[in-house]
Amino acid sequence: MGISNKSKSLEQIIRERLKEARIEAGFASAKIFSDKKELKVSTYALHESGMRGMALRVIEKYANLLNLERNWLLTGLGPKYKS
Repeated sequence: MGISNKSKSLEQIIRERLKEARIEAGFASAKIFSDKKELKVSTYALHESGMRGMALRVIEKYANLLNLERNWLLTGLGPKYKS
């Protein structure tokens, strides 16, 4: 049989979207983003890396800080950025 192709978890996909948006916003690292947005660096880095889960309210907070549509961050559908 062929190699199993495990699909990514929704949480992993959200983390990837979050990192992509952070980089697109001009923040080269989680530390730079955290410092600029006055977040605890370790907490944000753990969220982005997947070492710590994210509650919906945290996802919404990051979406707001990056001017993202929450729906896009959660589903990948619709506009990426708020108008």
